Amino acid sequence: MPLRIWDVLDIIIVALLLYAVYRLLKGSIALNIVVGIILLYVVWGIVGILDMPLLSEILGQFVSVGFIALIIIFQPEIRRFLLYIGNTTLQGRSGLLGRYLKVHSGVAENEILNK
Repeated sequence: MPLRIWDVLDIIIVALLLYAVYRLLKGSIALNIVVGIILLYVVWGIVGILDMPLLSEILGQFVSVGFIALIIIFQPEIRRFLLYIGNTTLQGRSGLLGRYLKVHSGVAENEILNK
């Protein structure tokens, strides 16, 4: 299967997202929690390969509620990330809108002053 431009773009976007998440979590205790969750998944995989049904079932229960637990644990970081995205988007829009309004209000002011 040949490597397409979309594949390269997909890899770049995922890398940028992972870097953004790392920057968001760096310096907080949340990074330690992420490492713990990754280790839990690795141990669960090893236990499954070694065919240990009781331990696999116990770890499987942790993994099954993992997504909801992640949302609860990382609620402040998720909120900060969403605020950052929304704030950046709104600043870009207001900057463009503000420049548009300044240009047109400046034209209107000049017309008023010239009369």
